[in-house]
Amino acid sequence: NHIGDYKLNGYNFTKYLLKSNRINWFGTENKTIKIINNNNKIILSGYCCLSTNPSHIKIPNNKDINYLDYNKMIKNLVDYKNKGFFNIVSIHHGIEHIHLVSSEDIKFARNLSTKIDYIYYGHHPHVLQPFEQINNSKIFYSLGNCLFDDVYRQKKDKKPLVKMTEANRLGGIATIEIKSNKVINNKLVNIYLSNKKI
Repeated sequence: NHIGDYKLNGYNFTKYLLKSNRINWFGTENKTIKIINNNNKIILSGYCCLSTNPSHIKIPNNKDINYLDYNKMIKNLVDYKNKGFFNIVSIHHGIEHIHLVSSEDIKFARNLSTKIDYIYYGHHPHVLQPFEQINNSKIFYSLGNCLFDDVYRQKKDKKPLVKMTEANRLGGIATIEIKSNKVINNKLVNIYLSNKKI
């Protein structure tokens, strides 16, 4: 949701840094990542909910952030499934600093699990939220923070605009084992961001 904070120049510079370090990316310009390995065909896609107040940018050729439009997303994910791909979906949604998942987000994720088997991982709350399995779908509503810090408006500021709390220092990494496009094992590895190391 902050990809447009520094306008098109900042967006293009971010893409340049990723490409120059051979890091693939998705979540804008309708871009996905396809991984084909052994008997697995996996597709990664990402969407940003308008409720998280994304900064808008005008990318040439009418491309932009992949905004969370439920009907469009369902169409895309079902299409990927019909092409033999297992969906892993990154969703930027939720209420910041709240450990409980909103009823809207629960309905959204559960309804999607009636259409396809998939992995759903959320971010934006900056705190851990519950994990559940619905049908054959794994839903991680919010994985908290993995790499984050106090936020300063300017480098010279002495007080941060946003200060990390103990709840913000907790995060999780979802580890998933997929065989023949089916999840056969998964767990959540907890992490803690101390002042010195993860």
